[in-house]
Amino acid sequence: MRSKGLKAFCYTFIVTLLLIGLGSIAVADSDEVNITINDASIGFANHTSSDTEGNWIAVKGGEEFRLPHPISFTYQGINATDFDYGSAPINITMDADDDYAVTYPFANHSMFTDIPGQNDVELEFYGSDMFAYDDVELYIISVNRGVINEINQNLKEADLASINDLTENAYKKYPNEQLDGNGDLEITCNDLQAGDYMALMLLNTSQMQKYDAFILSATGFEVLEYDSVITAPQAVDLDENINVDVRLLNAANDTSYTYGAVLVKDSVYKADIEMQCNGSKEGTNLTVNEIPLIQGCDLLGIDSSNIERNDVQNKIIELIGPDNGTIIMKTVEANQTSLSITTTDLPEDKYILLTGVYKSGEGLVAFGQQDVFIAPYNPYDFNENYIINIVEISTAAFDFIRGELPIRDISELVYYFLSGDEYYSL
Repeated sequence: MRSKGLKAFCYTFIVTLLLIGLGSIAVADSDEVNITINDASIGFANHTSSDTEGNWIAVKGGEEFRLPHPISFTYQGINATDFDYGSAPINITMDADDDYAVTYPFANHSMFTDIPGQNDVELEFYGSDMFAYDDVELYIISVNRGVINEINQNLKEADLASINDLTENAYKKYPNEQLDGNGDLEITCNDLQAGDYMALMLLNTSQMQKYDAFILSATGFEVLEYDSVITAPQAVDLDENINVDVRLLNAANDTSYTYGAVLVKDSVYKADIEMQCNGSKEGTNLTVNEIPLIQGCDLLGIDSSNIERNDVQNKIIELIGPDNGTIIMKTVEANQTSLSITTTDLPEDKYILLTGVYKSGEGLVAFGQQDVFIAPYNPYDFNENYIINIVEISTAAFDFIRGELPIRDISELVYYFLSGDEYYSL
């Protein structure tokens, strides 16, 4: 089955990787990467692993969710090259060793919903103090595949007009801002409509010397179309299915939606991104968690012109590992549905449950995240609710007195009873 929503998911994922990677190639003791396209020079500020000096834009407000952590990016390849992209001569230079690594410093991100009070996006730029009091321009750009394809084609034709159009036609513009004495800036963008966005920060053109444009930072975020209610258990027994109910609020009930849920072990919820480049398209490869994802700029295992649901499911399982989680997807014509996630053969552990709803032609329209524990019931938890009550502790105490229960086990049960805590969380 074809799904534009799945295609948008893959596209958004790849763009996110490139946004993180693009700003991460320079090394800590250099100021910038320089790219020249048809005699137009573009500079990129150095990004480091620092959450206060690293030149990153943090996205806050809305509904916060956990990113894979850590997200590390390693570049292996050349640090200077000349090549032609279509009819455009391109030169890239940077003061980087053959191997360079940086870690994205933020563990959380925010998702927003096109509802008053939930669509105000707080952007916080944490820049190097070398940019203290510099004048900057911030643009909120509506991003879609058509825009990227147009830029890609114009680059091949050595035409930079569409790149300039990004800022000229930005959804929101903040052209006259100034960084503080630490090189930082905070801006709140109010009332954003549903869609995919990129926040792009440039040094003010009046400060340019050798560059036609100098990019301080860029990051992506999303404003969802619908709020949603996700109902799922906090914990399940070994081999017990996780039943997830998803309900879209104020959404049409006669529209087709694709519902998906990914269960991934907390300890492997991370992204180790490695890029190898020898200066050519064919020699540019990208892996995530040691799994090849892009080779020669092509998405491996997925036909980008005809993305199939099974291709996406198989690629996600490959990325997280078959023993570390699972995924389920289904398409229904309804604004609510139930998903049953099979946990057979998954080990006892803490997991992250990610839920998403995709709408044809619009991409992701709702999102949810929560922790789920796969944990066996304690033998004395007769109610199977992960809480030890007075009757259960009394039975355990009687077995302890009879010598049928070790002191370590009775001590744990007493702690569960006195604290009232759900024991799977310990």
